Amino acid sequence: MTNPNLSVSVEYAEKAAAVVAKLKPGTYEAANTLANISIAASLARIADAMERT
Repeated sequence: MTNPNLSVSVEYAEKAAAVVAKLKPGTYEAANTLANISIAASLARIADAMERT
């Protein structure tokens, strides 16, 4: 069974990554966005793991 929340999280992460690619490296905005992507990816993995148990 596929977790629909995982699909949504992956979609948002992909969109956020596209935005980050347009930001100037080393700026606060780029670092903050990358941190948010990392958090979203972690939450997606946790949600997927919880659904499997």
